[in-house]
Amino acid sequence: MLTHHAVMPSQVIEEELGMSWQAVFAELSASPIAAASLGQVYRGRLVGSGAEVAVKVQRPGVVEAIGRDTYILRHLAAIARRQLKLNTDLPALVDEWAASLFKELDYRREAANASRFAKLFAFMPDVVVPTMYPQCTTPRVLVMEWVQGERLRSAAQQSAAAIGNSGNNITNSLSDGTSYEHHQQQQRQGQGQRQLALDSQKVADDLRLVEIGVRCSLEQMLEEGFYHADPHPGNLLKTSDGRLAYLDFGMMGEIEPPVRQALIRATLHLVNREYERLAEDFVVLGLLPQGQDLDDVIPALTEVFQNALAAGVSNLSFSTLSADLGKTMYRYSFRIPPYYTLLVRSLSVLEGIALASDPNYKVLGAAYPWVSRRLLTQDSAELHETLHSLLYDSQGRFRFDRLESLLEQAAKAAVSNSSSSIAALAAQSSNSIAADQASSSRSILQQVFANSPVDLVGSLLPPLPNPLAAWITQQQQQQQQPEVVSGRGSRAAAAGGPIALVLSPEGYYIRGILEDELAKGLDAAWRLGLDYTLEQATQRIEGAVSVLPPGLLPPWLQQSRAGAAAAIAGPAAAAYNTSSG
Repeated sequence: MLTHHAVMPSQVIEEELGMSWQAVFAELSASPIAAASLGQVYRGRLVGSGAEVAVKVQRPGVVEAIGRDTYILRHLAAIARRQLKLNTDLPALVDEWAASLFKELDYRREAANASRFAKLFAFMPDVVVPTMYPQCTTPRVLVMEWVQGERLRSAAQQSAAAIGNSGNNITNSLSDGTSYEHHQQQQRQGQGQRQLALDSQKVADDLRLVEIGVRCSLEQMLEEGFYHADPHPGNLLKTSDGRLAYLDFGMMGEIEPPVRQALIRATLHLVNREYERLAEDFVVLGLLPQGQDLDDVIPALTEVFQNALAAGVSNLSFSTLSADLGKTMYRYSFRIPPYYTLLVRSLSVLEGIALASDPNYKVLGAAYPWVSRRLLTQDSAELHETLHSLLYDSQGRFRFDRLESLLEQAAKAAVSNSSSSIAALAAQSSNSIAADQASSSRSILQQVFANSPVDLVGSLLPPLPNPLAAWITQQQQQQQQPEVVSGRGSRAAAAGGPIALVLSPEGYYIRGILEDELAKGLDAAWRLGLDYTLEQATQRIEGAVSVLPPGLLPPWLQQSRAGAAAAIAGPAAAAYNTSSG
């Protein structure tokens, strides 16, 4: 550390702050501890408070260099668009890239981005954002809290090293030698096993932090529309207390609400393999122009997404899908909206970090719970329409299996340790509901439909049919387990499973759908029950009439004994039909 003489960044710091660097920093490292294309980071300590800080100083001449390069790139992009006859506005893409880059050059904006990010995601206790010092920050100097940590390790490399160590120990244990050598081999093997256990714990910690990073990024993109567009490993640290720290808030992306909703709809249509609607989403997302004939595009998109989903949604790779989709977009002259490049880059980098720790990780599979929660809880007419189209088929029949899947997935987004599984629910027999399950389901439904026009009190509620009763009963049992809140919204929506989400203020729309469907079900059940009762009564009366002597029957019934039962039961049936009509 230097405390009494000038250091390399001193000239820039003094020009920006208008005072000697010693008036601000008690200490400042003589050489940078990190370097990037736009600036260098030094380690220092503030005068007075003694707080340890990171000081980012912009490289001299970087603004002029970027301006010159942008001018050249924009000229080349215009030529390429004209010669290749592309629909995509390449100069606009260069402008978008340059705008984000020039925003990075103003460190005051980066400090404001970090403060906004910290405020938006303060509800996630495992996410750390360094405190900014705006009083010491200028366009070319950024001062922030020093965060002690290390980069996320590559779980794949650790596993390979651990396996290699274990293999060496096994080989040593099989070699012949003296008793002393055997003792040494046992010691090495014990050390190897302890190291393997330590590496396994580190891998587990990294996987946990990767999952936190994925959850946070999805919250950024789908909830707030304000996201970290450069989440590479150098900008993510594992802190000494095991939390995930975000660094470098110069490159941030923003997604407008209509685009966020279109992304949600596109994800839902992709998962449910509704490719025609997915093509319509591409128009809203700006990838296809308004009014374009989709007849040629839909088969091409269908082929791409069918191949991507061949192994199932859980195995869908975002990077592979983006590459295949990019080829189709080029072939059919899709447009590339300015936000698209930053978004795809961010998700691709995110999936790459996750894959380094878990080769089977898929970011789209992790995104679906957040998409489901947004669909079920956001107060949006467009998303309500999307939800309705998903839950009802072309004949207007209610698809409970899709509602079940959406609720289960949405609960996973709100609860970090959710262990519910749609596959497990689907594996259950749909014909094995016990009476006590139906009874417990009634108590839950009375909570769900409290103060509703549907009367669910006492003996008026018949045993519920599958699969509704079984699912509600299972959810009631699951919610008795302790859960860790990691989402936002009302406490009811954040702290519980599917039933809590339905009961929450945000769940009013899906609650209304359930009320309507339950009312329809109850009405159908009463109709079927009364029809059955009338049929049984008719048969019993007919049997009784058939054994009576003819002299005991009035003349108008003697001609047709079979008609006697219908004549007797007829008034009840007529009254029922009149009341139900």
